Amino acid sequence: PIPLSLRSAKTAAMKGLGYGKGYKYSHEGEKGYQPQRFLPEELGEIKLYEPSDRGFEKNIRQYLEWMKS
Repeated sequence: PIPLSLRSAKTAAMKGLGYGKGYKYSHEGEKGYQPQRFLPEELGEIKLYEPSDRGFEKNIRQYLEWMKS
């Protein structure tokens, strides 16, 4: 299911159900990024993408490391 914080609170009823509560707008964070967890806790810490050290993926790897610092 979609986390309540990511659900749009278009009506008062939706707000009453907790839709949008705790939502963080990523671009307002330092570096234009806010670490957030969107997957269920029971999945643990999983990586869905691991850039290589070749081609443009090397730039992506450096950018992701910069964001974590």
